[in-house]
Amino acid sequence: MPPLTTNEKIGIGIAIYGALLATINSIIQFVTHRKDRADVILRARVNMVTSDNPDRTLVVITAINRGRRPVRIEGIAARRFDTTMSFLFVDIRPQPPHELTEGQSMSAYVPMDDDLADIETYFAYDSLNREYCHHMVPWYRRVISRYRRKKQSPH
Repeated sequence: MPPLTTNEKIGIGIAIYGALLATINSIIQFVTHRKDRADVILRARVNMVTSDNPDRTLVVITAINRGRRPVRIEGIAARRFDTTMSFLFVDIRPQPPHELTEGQSMSAYVPMDDDLADIETYFAYDSLNREYCHHMVPWYRRVISRYRRKKQSPH
């Protein structure tokens, strides 16, 4: 194989430079896209009591927007095991629908009773019908529950 000419070496150098630049630009665009999307996390704290009534235990479900993009939360609910019925919580502060900007949160306060014993997932849903979930049980139990729900579904 004959040695490379100066023009060929320059062409290879430019090609490598272009490939590196395109790769770096793609990585930067991907990271920017991930940071700029809606990112709501949900936390559920069980066995909480208030200072004015320590006999009443609560579950506090908090939705926090940690993304840059504002999200309009329409409600907070819970999905039960093996059934198509879900609980919609009404004691939410601030009242939905509410737009959460970066760093803001909203919480639902639910009294703990026997109905909450078989909760699979707490979730908040937004105006685009995306669900942001906090799972209370392992993934394999949720898969079984989803299968049983589909069997119950009339359609």
